[in-house]
Amino acid sequence: MIRSKTSEYVFNSRNSEKSVCWMIDLHGLTKVEALRVTKARLSSAQDGIRSGSINPNSGNNRDHIFKIITGAGKHSAKKAVLKPAIDRMLKDNDYEHYADLNNGVFLVRLRK
Repeated sequence: MIRSKTSEYVFNSRNSEKSVCWMIDLHGLTKVEALRVTKARLSSAQDGIRSGSINPNSGNNRDHIFKIITGAGKHSAKKAVLKPAIDRMLKDNDYEHYADLNNGVFLVRLRK
């Protein structure tokens, strides 16, 4: 579960039911939570695209861009934690993606 009421508030304030199929902001989560939630959201979005319950958002009716926000990691005690963990998870699972590692933003292409 989310580690504190403050962390839960931060996560919930940055994510909504309307954005669940196209983006996730991981501020407020631990590395383990962030990886679990991101994998689940990507899987859910991919399933929705394939089933037709989510319309691809790129305009070509085939590609869907899913945005993951980790943040730059400037508030971490020593160095960024979420950014390298999400980058590794995307690479290990062969997701086609663009990584803006300076700002901690990832764009993942899902296909219909």
